[in-house]
Amino acid sequence: MKVFVALILFVCLFQAIYADRECRINTGDVYSARYPVSRSTYSGFKVFFVFGGDGKSGTENTQSETVFIEWEIDDDEELAVRDFRSNPSDVGCPSDIIGSYRVDWNINCFDAKLSLIQDACNERSLHYHGLTITKVRKLNTLDCGFYPEQVWKGKYPNRNNRYGGYDMSIVFGTDGESAVEHSDFATFYVEWENLLDRDVTTLAVRDFAANPYVETCSTRIEGLYDLSWDVNCKSVTIRANQDQCTPRREQYDGLTLTRFVDFEPFHNADDDDDDGAASSLHISFAVFALSCLLAIFFF
Repeated sequence: MKVFVALILFVCLFQAIYADRECRINTGDVYSARYPVSRSTYSGFKVFFVFGGDGKSGTENTQSETVFIEWEIDDDEELAVRDFRSNPSDVGCPSDIIGSYRVDWNINCFDAKLSLIQDACNERSLHYHGLTITKVRKLNTLDCGFYPEQVWKGKYPNRNNRYGGYDMSIVFGTDGESAVEHSDFATFYVEWENLLDRDVTTLAVRDFAANPYVETCSTRIEGLYDLSWDVNCKSVTIRANQDQCTPRREQYDGLTLTRFVDFEPFHNADDDDDDGAASSLHISFAVFALSCLLAIFFF
């Protein structure tokens, strides 16, 4: 019996240590929060953070604005953050201003609180100091089309250019249009928009920034592409219709993307599911901890 109790204690201890060591941001992770009350125009606004293929580049989406960001958290749980561009307004910080924040994760890694260390960008410090982010379970659709927070993966066509043949991914922000396109070659911050509502066969794309800096298209140059879906909507092939930006056309023309299912399918779900999903994650961990205590008490 003592051996059995000891084994339970070991499993519980391992779970706690494992959770603490695994606090990191991964491809496609979504976190929700509300900006702290402050002098900022966006005081109290709900915000979503969605992260791309490198687990660092992401979109910071409110109802009206998107900021393309990079978060890099070191082993000391210090966050280095910078902004690259914003859309539609110029609300981000200059990309050469890097803010530093302390990240305090809770034991199950579902929540984290940011505390200011140093940031010369005052507006960002108003948004981030005291901000608590909560990881949410992803709910999405299996229908044809690109939807908020989805992850798609593919490989750039090989045309003897610098990025040909690279594995790549694209992760959409909560607005369903802003996205992070990532490969080992570079990360591109882009916007993919259907030309007409409910039309999943045409696509308009724009570039906003790249990291590290590589040749990108002017935001004013919009590329038009046609989409061909497979019968199950699991993959799509992109064909150039009209795009004056040669590097982007070489990247996209003939690109086939496959949807990565890291979400729970839903039908006609509403926005309130985000908060319920986050709560369910907390409850799952609480149930596990209670089970450990009860096992020890009864045995």
